Amino acid sequence: MKPLLPLLCTLLVSCSLFRDEPKVIVLVTFDTTRADAISAYGDDNASTPNLDALAARGVRFEMALTPLPTTLGSHTSMMSGLDTHGHHVPRNGTPVPESVPLLAEKLQAAGWDRIAVVGAMPLKASMGLSRGFRAYLDTSLNEQPRRTADQVTDDALRAIDARPDDSPLFLFVHYYDPHTPWIEAPQDIRDKFVSPDFKVPDKGRKSLKGLQARSRKGQKIGRKLARSMRKLYLAQVHWTDQEFGRLMDGLKTRGLMDNALIIMTADHGEMLSESHLGQVYTHGPDVDLPVTRVPMIVAGSGDFQTPKNQVVSRRVRLQDIANTILGQAKLTQDLGTGEDLATVWSGTAGPPPPHFAEATRSGISPLKGKASPDEWANAHYERAIFDDEAMLVWTPWRKQPPSLFTLTAEQRPLDAPEKLTGLKAKLDDWDARAPAKAPAVLDAKTEEALRSLGYLE
Repeated sequence: MKPLLPLLCTLLVSCSLFRDEPKVIVLVTFDTTRADAISAYGDDNASTPNLDALAARGVRFEMALTPLPTTLGSHTSMMSGLDTHGHHVPRNGTPVPESVPLLAEKLQAAGWDRIAVVGAMPLKASMGLSRGFRAYLDTSLNEQPRRTADQVTDDALRAIDARPDDSPLFLFVHYYDPHTPWIEAPQDIRDKFVSPDFKVPDKGRKSLKGLQARSRKGQKIGRKLARSMRKLYLAQVHWTDQEFGRLMDGLKTRGLMDNALIIMTADHGEMLSESHLGQVYTHGPDVDLPVTRVPMIVAGSGDFQTPKNQVVSRRVRLQDIANTILGQAKLTQDLGTGEDLATVWSGTAGPPPPHFAEATRSGISPLKGKASPDEWANAHYERAIFDDEAMLVWTPWRKQPPSLFTLTAEQRPLDAPEKLTGLKAKLDDWDARAPAKAPAVLDAKTEEALRSLGYLE
């Protein structure tokens, strides 16, 4: 029997080591990233090999939706499990109310370490999402409104290396680079997507404004130009995917991927040349699928093991992320109204609830659609309901009737009067329950930064 003792001890030690592998949950968001900018979603011009690899070893959601096309509010939905009416953040610059419980606070109370690294000032610490994080690295560190993907990755890995102990880790990383003016990707990457002869000036946003003005006048944007602009955007997403891959490699070399859950998504998408749906080369004024449909991929290992290479067609929301993470951490799922995505990929969830989305500006003038002080700030901007395998879009300030579309990537017009009436009634009911919440009055520095990033009209 004695010769068996060393082997038995080795086995016991091995099992103990396995149980003691650090638990890691990582939430990564790509700003301004449409679902079809990820090659796993089927676009032949897109190139995101690292996200494709994540999808191959996890679950990809075909129809994930954001409640609004702007950075702070959509991230608040991820962290609170609430839509805009629930968390009272109508747009960038309006801080998250202290009364809204957040994911990092729940994890803090449960003994998890919490690190956040964000790529742009809409998520700066003073906006409130920093609550509950031990380390929250924002752009105020270098007084710039945005920083590049490589800087974000570097800071995230440095923050991990500086951890005080081996507590379970929640890491939130926000990459801003797919946002306009699409000049952050290194030139050699851009040259792989568009001809080196295709130049967007350093004032790239001015060039996009010109295309928007042409579209409003009814002038068509040529196919060649539209293709080049799309590929320039895809180059930014590719560059961000490259940095995402470096982050994943960094976690692996540090022994943090064997017992890890990785969630990747986007806060919203971007309108490109879809003038038949809304305003081109922007986000904020519209709630059509190019801006409300986002990628969402979940892959786990060890205690967080997920199915491999699974595609889920059932509709899900950014609000579902918080309770999904709480469930995976074996904590009470009590944030907002979000579902547990594990019940969705396992097939045990019921039908999806209606999803509501709303725009944050008119895109034409600050006065168009402006709410009165006793109204919800976005009350007159474009809004949508996604339900009953359809989507209804309505723009009150334009004083036109609502439109009904198929809930497919193509968003085709749908002729179903009874369905339109039913969805409009649900949307009206949601609007009637909106809080009276005006946007915050911006200080001069915040206003200047938001204007430099293209958020203000």
